[in-house]
Amino acid sequence: MMRPRLVPAPKIDSQLDEVLRRAQEFYETMQRRRTFREFSDHPVPREVIE
Repeated sequence: MMRPRLVPAPKIDSQLDEVLRRAQEFYETMQRRRTFREFSDHPVPREVIE
């Protein structure tokens, strides 16, 4: 049986600033994200649901 070729994980220390920057950017994006819903009392055709 062949062993899978393993690829070493990148060194986090050299990329720590980039990782932290991207994590902060993601956090800020999620803080701005909002959801609103508007419901209608009109029936929805079965074809649209399917």
